[in-house]
Amino acid sequence: MSTPLSPRESHGSDSRFSEYPFRVFTLEQFGIDRARFLTELAPSFHALAWDIYDVRREQVQRLLHAFPEETSRLQQFLRDYWTEQATLGVVEDLLSRLPTAERVALESVAPYRRRAMARFRLELTRLGWQQERLPDNTRFAQGKLDTGDLRALPRRFAPMACAVVDNPLFARLREGVAELVAKARPEVVTLTLTVHQMSVVCHPGQAATNSPEGIHQDGADYIVSALVVERRGVTGGMSRVFGPDREAVLLSHTLQPGEGLFQADAGSPLWHDVTPVHRSESAESDGIRSILGFDIRLEK
Repeated sequence: MSTPLSPRESHGSDSRFSEYPFRVFTLEQFGIDRARFLTELAPSFHALAWDIYDVRREQVQRLLHAFPEETSRLQQFLRDYWTEQATLGVVEDLLSRLPTAERVALESVAPYRRRAMARFRLELTRLGWQQERLPDNTRFAQGKLDTGDLRALPRRFAPMACAVVDNPLFARLREGVAELVAKARPEVVTLTLTVHQMSVVCHPGQAATNSPEGIHQDGADYIVSALVVERRGVTGGMSRVFGPDREAVLLSHTLQPGEGLFQADAGSPLWHDVTPVHRSESAESDGIRSILGFDIRLEK
């Protein structure tokens, strides 16, 4: 891997990529009281529905490991399983060939991410950013399927709770994110935000990640890869921004509650990921890392 272009814990952009911003920001930069924001929003993450797509991915990965000669069939099955057009019963012939312990383990794969989503349209007027919650999109996709990114297949997530959406501090955060975009693109007056509310739960001896696809782009014009709301009983979870070779590290930072990472995405030379999180040895219960992520699309 190339030598990192910035310190291991870095907050600033590289001048060679000035057209494509990436930077760490804080809630205070938007005039938001950090302690109040975290106190009011963190509990809502604990009630989110589980993300079943991680389970489906892991189950098929186990089958691929056991039956590499069935790769073509299993890859097609994963697409159908992912989009709810098939169940595990379709590959019962393979399941029946697994040793009992392996089959039990496969069927016992548990989710580790909780998730909800909401979409907003923001328009800059003389009165400031006017916000409208868009109808909940029952299906969501990102990334590019031709790169092998399963996220390009539609997924279905629960809508974000109204109590969260209507929280004035969260509304101010959405405005703040729009202001970050406006600094990079002053001509933009209308944009769409898809906001992901996610919580990773770390069980003892089990790694969890918000980036199972590895180093990637999300397919939006700009993103907030994470605004951390809760980080308790975990280690790891370092956010990283890479250059166009996907090796040179331009920024790496372990976001703390109240910190976020904003960057250009689709059409830019920037790529990103986050390292896995683990339950810390001193934790008395499951580790938690809860975030808000933003996919930001400019309206032409």
